[in-house]
Amino acid sequence: MNKSGPLNPDEWETMKSHVKFGAKILDPLTPLARIREMVLHHHEYFDGSGYPEALAGEKIPLGARIIAIADAYDTSPATALTRSAQGRRRPGGTGTMRNAQFDGTIVEIFVRTLRALPNPVIEVATTTGPRNS
Repeated sequence: MNKSGPLNPDEWETMKSHVKFGAKILDPLTPLARIREMVLHHHEYFDGSGYPEALAGEKIPLGARIIAIADAYDTSPATALTRSAQGRRRPGGTGTMRNAQFDGTIVEIFVRTLRALPNPVIEVATTTGPRNS
């Protein structure tokens, strides 16, 4: 959707349907069944409040949990707004949403991996906070 401002309830439901459309496109490609599940569930939240099936924790396919973090990092307005002149990013939301929206263990691995790159592409605004372990 190319809309500025918040979505109304009907628009929100339309937007959420993209995971089902993506999975349906992959239906006939049976060798990609695991990838289909990742596409379908990449908006499930670790605390169970996501969509389309409100899966929680490790019931969410591992690949979908990884895609969720990468997708949020890539598309977050906070990420885009906090890029420094060196092209670094600060996914503050990714760190602060661990164990709610995201799998906290994967967030830690994601941040640690990006920081370990020869020219780090990430500065984390905050990765501290309450852990719901």
